[in-house]
Amino acid sequence: MQPSLFPHGEVTCFNDNKPGSVCQYQCSDVDYFVHPVGHEKNVCRKNGTWMYETPCCGRNCPPYMVYDFVDLIDVSIPGGLKRIVSVFQGLLSAEVLAEDAVKGSFVFFDEKPIDSSVVKFNEYGANESRFLALLRQRAVIKEKGTVNIGAAIKYALDHLLKPEAGMRAKVKKILAIFTASASDDDAVGPANEARRLGYGVMVLYMGKEISNWERKQFIQIAEKEDFVFYYDHVSGNFGADAWQFLKDNFCSHPCDHVLHEHDQT
Repeated sequence: MQPSLFPHGEVTCFNDNKPGSVCQYQCSDVDYFVHPVGHEKNVCRKNGTWMYETPCCGRNCPPYMVYDFVDLIDVSIPGGLKRIVSVFQGLLSAEVLAEDAVKGSFVFFDEKPIDSSVVKFNEYGANESRFLALLRQRAVIKEKGTVNIGAAIKYALDHLLKPEAGMRAKVKKILAIFTASASDDDAVGPANEARRLGYGVMVLYMGKEISNWERKQFIQIAEKEDFVFYYDHVSGNFGADAWQFLKDNFCSHPCDHVLHEHDQT
């Protein structure tokens, strides 16, 4: 039986769901297309089965990924605010920040999370320019200091990854840790708790040189070496690996990374 509702589009069937019936699918919302391509029409065979599985209205991914991120930003990252904003602009340039796509939150931290630096999911109307403006306004930058990644993760779990902060219930979530040095507290335990709750954890190292001990700790925090990324101070970005990580985790089947209106809260 073909559906009477077709999210982000419409379906019209001739002769209901009887043999010989023809259903036509079309997507009416901007940037959506019928997936799989070529399945805009479906025919009910004589035995009552349909020629194709029901299609969907999908979008190209990238740039239309669907996930919530919380960025935990070490205050002692070299290069200061200019470098941090540049990195964020680069990451956001290839994905869409919107209510039905990517949404984010962040907090800066040293020995503890800095409350005045927090931006929640529901503060900027999923507007990229507003998001970056808040990043510039609330950033806290220091040349050095204690780095307690574990405390930052706990803060995110307790205060940011919550419906009241604008987190969406039916999308994937990821904690992205931007740091210039290893953690001075236990970060592995809180990272494991985040994964137990179903959240991904990635580490993005922005220091100038990394020791073997730091590298080992980051792998333990992220759980896998493939989830640790290193800033290239020459090119000014994290390279193709970080972008490939996002595509691999958030761009699967076009029908699976589309939100319907009732999923956006």
